[in-house]
Amino acid sequence: MNRIFFLIPVIFLLLSHGRNTSGPWKLSSPDGKISVVVECDSTLRYSVLYNGRTLIRPSAIGLDLDKITVGKNSIVIKTEERTIRETLTPDIPQKRSIISHQANEITLHFRGGYSLVFRAYDEGIAWRFIVNAKDTLRVLNEKATFSLAENDSVWFSHMTDWPREDRFNTSFECVYRLYGVHDITSDSLGPAPVLIVKSDGLKIGITESDVTDYPGMFISSTIGSPGTLRAVFPRYPAQTEIEGDLYQVRSVESRHPWIAKTKGPRSFPWRVLIIAPDDGILLSNDLVWSLAPPSKLKETSWIRPGKAMDNWIIDGILYGVDFVSGNNTESYKYYIDFAAKYGIEYIMVEPEWNAMRNILTPIPAVNMKELFAYARLKNVGLWLWTEALALSRNREAVLDSFQRWGAAGLMVDFFNRNDQLTVNELEEIAASAAKHKLMLMFHGVFPSSGFERTWPNVLTREAVLGSEYNKWSNWCTPDHNLMIAFIRGLSGPFDYEPLVLPNATRESFRVIGSHPMSMGTRCADIAKYIVYASPFQVISGSPVELDKDVACIRMISRIPTTWDETIVPFARVNEYVLIARRKGETWYVGGINNGPARTFSLPLSFLEKGDYTAYIYQDGINAHRHAGDYRILIRTVTQRDTLIIPFAPDGGYVAEIRKN
Repeated sequence: MNRIFFLIPVIFLLLSHGRNTSGPWKLSSPDGKISVVVECDSTLRYSVLYNGRTLIRPSAIGLDLDKITVGKNSIVIKTEERTIRETLTPDIPQKRSIISHQANEITLHFRGGYSLVFRAYDEGIAWRFIVNAKDTLRVLNEKATFSLAENDSVWFSHMTDWPREDRFNTSFECVYRLYGVHDITSDSLGPAPVLIVKSDGLKIGITESDVTDYPGMFISSTIGSPGTLRAVFPRYPAQTEIEGDLYQVRSVESRHPWIAKTKGPRSFPWRVLIIAPDDGILLSNDLVWSLAPPSKLKETSWIRPGKAMDNWIIDGILYGVDFVSGNNTESYKYYIDFAAKYGIEYIMVEPEWNAMRNILTPIPAVNMKELFAYARLKNVGLWLWTEALALSRNREAVLDSFQRWGAAGLMVDFFNRNDQLTVNELEEIAASAAKHKLMLMFHGVFPSSGFERTWPNVLTREAVLGSEYNKWSNWCTPDHNLMIAFIRGLSGPFDYEPLVLPNATRESFRVIGSHPMSMGTRCADIAKYIVYASPFQVISGSPVELDKDVACIRMISRIPTTWDETIVPFARVNEYVLIARRKGETWYVGGINNGPARTFSLPLSFLEKGDYTAYIYQDGINAHRHAGDYRILIRTVTQRDTLIIPFAPDGGYVAEIRKN
């Protein structure tokens, strides 16, 4: 449960009835560095400043309902201001076990029963609309624009890369590329989050929170106004069609002229700008999570984050065994034995273990009763892959059976949409799974928006171009693997599934299907389990290969998936990141380097007093030629010491620092 402890006896409410109802209204962050100015005359506009310098020029916002357009000739009749000072305790900590939630807030109440709320944080700003009437509403559109300077640039994922007539039918697996803001046209379309780069290096992440009973957000450019980005939302489905053979999805063939049909009174999603004069803020902030609704689960002790072995990326190929490997009972038992040997909590039972359309009918080669009995004997949990469309036909019966079988959780795959119907479907699945005490991971789905706070049994989701792409492409470059931490991570945890072996340099990387490799050093792969904050992590490498590198798999098995504290000593978008995370009294340092070799000096002043033992995994002297090369160092350290961190080209670094 999300427990809230107030740091001040009362959250102050400063009500102004009839005072300054003509604006403009200015709201500042608690530290005074970020300011939002809101204006309302014929249009409703906001602008954002940092230390008095304009970041976002006056930009129009509004909510176009079937009965009224909020933001067009709207009249403010009252304003309220609020100071928020509270501490939040997550059920499942992602970056920290205690979150300081501090913001200043202003609410503008409009004639007609509509409101607009703005919040200013030290790490950014957010706004949302509220409808107070109890009517059934059709939302024709929502206007959210972001007016930028001519020399700004943006990290953006063009959905024009995907050859579909309706680009809203997508798996949300994207490559981010840097564009000048004027290169984003009205034909451009990419899912949030996106990352704006100002001329002085300051970054602004555009994302959202609390997307409930509403479609998710894409980003494009405003027609006739180059340099002004705008939010775009998939319209409500009118007609759908089942696509695919082995794996099926329900794609949208035609759409209604509105984006949502909903009921008031209600709040609409938060539009969030994460403002980062230091790139580390992009990785350390908790804004999206903090803005999401509190947990709907009263009891969460059954939710157990951890790691899982996965066989899909290597197509279940094993060797040196006395059985034919593949999607069968013997192979899954091998994975269970491996997980038990190294203390890995779970294994994934991946696609095609069943008759696909009939989820509860295993194929003859997979004896589920025997498999679950063996897993219980070895104290390893099983997660079951399911297809979203097949699950929708008989959800309660399937989840009830999974619970009786003893499943720990399930991966639900192939939604490939983020319209209102699909957003609601995810919430329905989360609620049903929680009733059956089943954990969840979503694949083929849109990015999170704080969903894991509301439904803590949903540990992670995909919405990322992950390591599976090593099977058929060269897209998982060190550039990409670093950028997803800065951009995709803004919206919440993601399931990348690292540790595809062997490791390769950019020059030696090849696409070879069922025998994939990954770009970057072995230490960079291990470091992903620290850099990527996700309560559920998947190990995609071959257990046969990992058994040959015991030091690697033992380190990975010790790295936690939930954290008590996070700091980011060094971070620069598209160049490098070094993160330190604490679990109990043990610290884990993880770093990823993109590009040439470089060295950092990390003061250990964040340690408590006393002696610690540091177990260090760093790139080997030949890692620039053989990416699997690394060395292990063990040394005693204190808070007065400094670690010298050498990165090979496209390299990594890992340190486990245990208190003696």
